[in-house]
Amino acid sequence: MRALVVISVLTLALLVTGCVSQTVKSTAVPPLDYASNAISEDEILDVGVAVLDPGITELDEDDGVFPEVRRAEATFIANELTKNVDAYRLSTYFYKEKDSDGGKLVMGPWWDFNLGFGNSDGCDSYLTNGFEANTGCMVLHPFWFQRLRQDPRYRGLTRCMWDDYRADVWSDENVEVIIDSLSTLLAEPSVRDHA
Repeated sequence: MRALVVISVLTLALLVTGCVSQTVKSTAVPPLDYASNAISEDEILDVGVAVLDPGITELDEDDGVFPEVRRAEATFIANELTKNVDAYRLSTYFYKEKDSDGGKLVMGPWWDFNLGFGNSDGCDSYLTNGFEANTGCMVLHPFWFQRLRQDPRYRGLTRCMWDDYRADVWSDENVEVIIDSLSTLLAEPSVRDHA
């Protein structure tokens, strides 16, 4: 039970704090402009070739053939903390930024966590240990996901993001304070819930 509370608290902290290195963008929604946001067949082919290329580590980061890395690692961490059974195979999307914003392929948005937090018995997602990415369902993950996890840049940045969170908002001390405060807050309601 304590592990589930810790996972829930860490996920809530991720959703509340966001990634400290991301740029905040306006929430104004411009009208759709399909012509300027279309991805050419050449760009789609470039993404596929890069993902399957064994020389992936030699590519220049400015080539623009990878998902915008911060979003990919944040999505990975959110899906793993929630043990989201739909992650990577059913509920992962990409979009292309406007050229004026960099024009990169971006992983996101986050959504569809209804089968996270142990709300499913598929793919061992109810277990509080291990990674969703390594369950028996990994055979259903798209080919690019395993290739992305092999990319040293992605692995390094994911580790860096995790270390940043663990050194600050997700430090053992901060997580214990949150758990203790929630335990105090929920003490009386839990008695009613189990009556």
